[in-house]
Amino acid sequence: MLRSMMLQHVEGRDYPQAKTSQARPLLKFLAEANEGSNSMHAAFYQSETVAFDKQPDQYVYQEYLEAYNRAYYFKEFVSEAQKHSLQFLGESDLPSNWIGNLNEKAKSKLEKINDLVLRSHDMDCINNRTFRESLLVHSDTKIDLNISTDLLASARFSGSFKETEPSENPNPTAENKPKCFKLASGRVLTTSERSTQLVAELLDQVFPCSLPIAELHRQIEDRLEKQSIPSKIELKQLAASMIQWSLSGWIQFRFLDDRMKSNGFHKPKTTTWARSQTRAVDLVTNQAHNVVRISGEDRLVLPMLDGTRDMDSLANEMELLVRSGAINLIFTDQNKNLKGKELHRHAARQMVERLAANSFLLPDLN
Repeated sequence: MLRSMMLQHVEGRDYPQAKTSQARPLLKFLAEANEGSNSMHAAFYQSETVAFDKQPDQYVYQEYLEAYNRAYYFKEFVSEAQKHSLQFLGESDLPSNWIGNLNEKAKSKLEKINDLVLRSHDMDCINNRTFRESLLVHSDTKIDLNISTDLLASARFSGSFKETEPSENPNPTAENKPKCFKLASGRVLTTSERSTQLVAELLDQVFPCSLPIAELHRQIEDRLEKQSIPSKIELKQLAASMIQWSLSGWIQFRFLDDRMKSNGFHKPKTTTWARSQTRAVDLVTNQAHNVVRISGEDRLVLPMLDGTRDMDSLANEMELLVRSGAINLIFTDQNKNLKGKELHRHAARQMVERLAANSFLLPDLN
């Protein structure tokens, strides 16, 4: 229905940009017109508005405004792929493949379905999933879907775990006090197990970069020994836990070296593509291949990060932006006593750190 309304609304406009510029306000109007309503269609318009805000114009055009856009059930898509000697491997988003992320009733039903395609089709129905990022391979390829601990020997892991205050401490005198960590998904991990706390702390220290599992294991062992904690974790035990965390969507793993950096900002640099995108739109592709919406201030700074400016030069640029009124500095406990060049250097560094945390900065070339 929404697609039909949008096509009628943009009728008579020839160019994709013109169509998209009219489609977004239409959805916003429909959501605002239903504010305060508890109806199903009001909730639908609201959820679609949130989804639209996260997507670039080209996605909106392809999904809603193309003249031909037929929807397929997943099993129909796989059937078409098989005609071209292709078979389904899995989704690029690993947690979306795992039925362990569903509730017990759903798991008990889906566990009885051995056909991966049919099970994936049913998962789409359960989750109301309308978009996939499926991986296909040639039909004569032998597929092994088991993730073994040996396979992860060369894997690198990354994850964001921001420590927060626990809502309550059931045993404040306990030797191992629980710690709470907020994940990127918004979920909260609470644990009193020191080795688990260390995994979260160590991964967060280098995020968005990653740690090889052997290095992660070594650092955990070193810290446990320095803290005189009589606890030991085997490498295979750690690998098994990392598999579980990956399937749950808590962390990600990869086998290639990091394509971004999280610290050491001598002459920070972003990709040419990201700098070009920023000049046109506020949705920019980072080094983790995610499309990120950036603020107006970051849109002014990111194009400057071409690897030719050090932090002093960026501080000078920040001063010009502040004086022109393009950027308004917000004073906090961290910068309220800073003045002049130090204030602008602090502001420039904060913005660079924010862009680094969003996986925009390129690593140094050796």
